[in-house]
Amino acid sequence: MDKKPYILLLPQSNASFSEFVILSKEIKLLSRQIPLFIIHWQDSKDSIDICKKLGFEYILYGISEPQQNPLEQSDVKANNRAENMLKKQLFSLKKKIVRFFPVQFVLYLFQFALDKNFARKVYRDYQIDCISLIGDRHIGIETAIINLANNNGIPSLIIPFALSDKPSGVVYRKSQQNWEKKYWVDKSLTRVISRIKPEWVYHQDGHMFLWNPLSWMLAAWISGIMVNDPWSLGGGKAWKMAVESKIVRDSFREEGIDNQKMVVTGKQGMDEASKIWKNQSKYRKLICDHFDIDQDDPLLVCAVPQMGEHDLLSWDDHWVETEFLFESLASCHPNLKVILSLHPKSEISNYLPLANKFGLHIADEHRYNQLIPVCDVFVATYSSTVTLAIACHKPTIVIDFYDFNYDLFDDVAGIEVVREHEQFIPVLVKLLTDQRYFNRLVDGQAEAGETWARFDGKATERILNLINELVQQGKEIQKLPKRDRFKALPPWSQ
Repeated sequence: MDKKPYILLLPQSNASFSEFVILSKEIKLLSRQIPLFIIHWQDSKDSIDICKKLGFEYILYGISEPQQNPLEQSDVKANNRAENMLKKQLFSLKKKIVRFFPVQFVLYLFQFALDKNFARKVYRDYQIDCISLIGDRHIGIETAIINLANNNGIPSLIIPFALSDKPSGVVYRKSQQNWEKKYWVDKSLTRVISRIKPEWVYHQDGHMFLWNPLSWMLAAWISGIMVNDPWSLGGGKAWKMAVESKIVRDSFREEGIDNQKMVVTGKQGMDEASKIWKNQSKYRKLICDHFDIDQDDPLLVCAVPQMGEHDLLSWDDHWVETEFLFESLASCHPNLKVILSLHPKSEISNYLPLANKFGLHIADEHRYNQLIPVCDVFVATYSSTVTLAIACHKPTIVIDFYDFNYDLFDDVAGIEVVREHEQFIPVLVKLLTDQRYFNRLVDGQAEAGETWARFDGKATERILNLINELVQQGKEIQKLPKRDRFKALPPWSQ
């Protein structure tokens, strides 16, 4: 009996999982394939609950099933618990002995062997027609899944979750504890490796940074699951990448991604936003009624920076910055109404006391793609949410009190980048009180929107069509003798 065909979905967190939910609903509704999630990150209970609620099939890897009522029946397909426990123990042990290169190297070899074995089980137990991921450079289960898929002529599609470039990768690494020992090339062995594999290294300010600890990358190389260029999202061996806009495509192309690998589809999370934006008055009333605020008052949406959650600031510094931000928003205009949109990693209970202190509202049921289309002003740090504000022609203040100094939005006429605390309130007050200035930023966003977003509500449809095309390409390659399949793959997947 033929197996049911599946689209394998491999997010990396609850946040990226939420984006894949949109696509999965459409796959389930319109496609002959069945969406199948691999859930492998810690704190995944919310994602598992959503799978159960919506009837999505999923496999757990490296984690245990959350506690549930013994009377409940579960149809979860989880792989061997002993293997999951071993993977958790290896991860914990590696963290404790980060200084010991030889032991780290051996443990990574064991971990990657588990990853490859798990990938083989997935392909043995399911008929996978296509894989969808947020990238092809997360070394481990992601690259193991892709490499084995390529060996079998199974296509893979990247749907990026967030904006990414090489300098931001360095910023993240420098925020980690012991970052010099993990990522900074300063020893003879790593210098030799950087000459052999220069694409593993990024040069900045006279230093050379590794994408992963050297023990990790060498073990992945020997295990056959290392990526070509880990510093570029899309620098691995997936077949195609669905990018959200022309400017994102051009940015990836400058980083060395082949133009033929990318298709400008738009972002599926923007489809609902497009519908709301076209009916702003209706949805603004619904949202204002929900928060019991006057829809005629100016409305600001703030994507709250998650510096503590991502280890970019200490928690003490994070709360100092958050209090400054909340107090500034509350004091800049007497009638301004503020809705705070939290990152999925952020706990509402942690932010609620501070929000209540300053009379700000926290979005509990509404996501950023429902709020931005109806607001007047948007505030965020460097984030992919800013691209939606551009698409919706919403004047935006990007705050950078954290010395990132990215130039990502510097040339967008509808965005003000504020890098000093004392500049924030004056810019915001001007935006709320100077109509000519406000209109100029609206026009700037409208002008930028053509290159920053494909905002017609059909992104998910285009992505599904692309998946169907890839499935057909895969079927043709799978008809070939095994010795010929590798040559039929896209050149960057070989």
